[in-house]
Amino acid sequence: MNKVSSQIVWVYIYLGLISVVYFFSILVGCPFVIGVVVAAAVGIFSYRFVTKNAVPFECSSRWELALSYLIFLAGLFVIAYKVFYIEKKYGDWDAWYMWNYHGKFLADSKHWKGMFQLQSYYHPDYPLYIPGFLAFFWRMMGNTNVLVGYAFGLFTTIAVPVLIFLQLYRKNLLVASIVLFIFATDEFYLQHAVAQYADLPLGALLLCALICKQDVKEQPTNVISIAALCGCCMWMKNEGLMIALIFMAFNFRMLFFEGQYKKSLPVLLLFGLALLLLKIQAPANDMVNGAHEKIFKNIFSGERYGLIYNSIVYNFDHHFQACKITIILFLVYCIVRRRLPMDALMMLGIGIAYFMVYLLLSDHLEWQLETSLDRIILQLMPAGWYIMARQLSDVPLRLKKRTAK
Repeated sequence: MNKVSSQIVWVYIYLGLISVVYFFSILVGCPFVIGVVVAAAVGIFSYRFVTKNAVPFECSSRWELALSYLIFLAGLFVIAYKVFYIEKKYGDWDAWYMWNYHGKFLADSKHWKGMFQLQSYYHPDYPLYIPGFLAFFWRMMGNTNVLVGYAFGLFTTIAVPVLIFLQLYRKNLLVASIVLFIFATDEFYLQHAVAQYADLPLGALLLCALICKQDVKEQPTNVISIAALCGCCMWMKNEGLMIALIFMAFNFRMLFFEGQYKKSLPVLLLFGLALLLLKIQAPANDMVNGAHEKIFKNIFSGERYGLIYNSIVYNFDHHFQACKITIILFLVYCIVRRRLPMDALMMLGIGIAYFMVYLLLSDHLEWQLETSLDRIILQLMPAGWYIMARQLSDVPLRLKKRTAK
């Protein structure tokens, strides 16, 4: 993993650690200054740990390196240009209705538990990755500056395509460039990325975990980073727990065998404890209430299967056309090679898990599909694009300098 990629991974891990440290500090009534000192120490230690094995940029020739920089800068320019006309200072619905709102409660160390008295439609049970670090920085700044959430949304907007490009350009510059400009010109992606929702950051965490996994044989300590990223998934959104559990199930040997549990388990327990303490105090999720009754009622409803299928088709046709075409090409490529990567099977498993949640637990299925399925698919897009592009990079198509005959 190159240094820029490792630094991006560190930012996501560190923000999660800041959020957890801050949550523990207000939970026990610790003075804020102590939390700041602990967060600073954690930042220094974690940065050195995550970036210590980073490698410098490499290309086979100066021409290819210059071309890579040119394409990279062009992609960033397109993103910046389009975001300028799309961005919203206060974000969209979820930003000011949940994440920023919860953050304002947490910024008040004396009355923060008032958040749990909110009506269920404010989702007071949601994990605190984003509200936690918002509250931490707001208390340091002495005000609830909206630029904190805005900066994080903009960072994630850029980080996802940059990570994929930087991980692929040495393997296949053409494929890396195509994916970069697909993200840069996709207005659906850009609109939701700068909306300050938690969906794309969750997708970025899964992408980072897959990137760290690629180098784990050469860098066994990456297991700690992967465990931290799984913990951050759990601490980001309720569905992040499901994603983390499926990821760990598919990578159980890597995370826990041959003594690796000594590295991964303490990190996972840190985030797990924070989530448990939050859930103990928070009201029950409205989707989970009466779950046993919903399951037996909904599993035999043919209409629900049809609604979910039609919504998936609609979203891929209207919001994820490029991804739809790439999935078809990817499946053809896998059939020709007679091999489906384990990571692709993991993504299929996550998709099936989402399908089952909609099928079995949704109270107002049609409305929930209309308002959330596009963002659920968006959560899986960064990792999905990375897996497909990494495999398609083996196709012998390259951007190469012509040589004289």
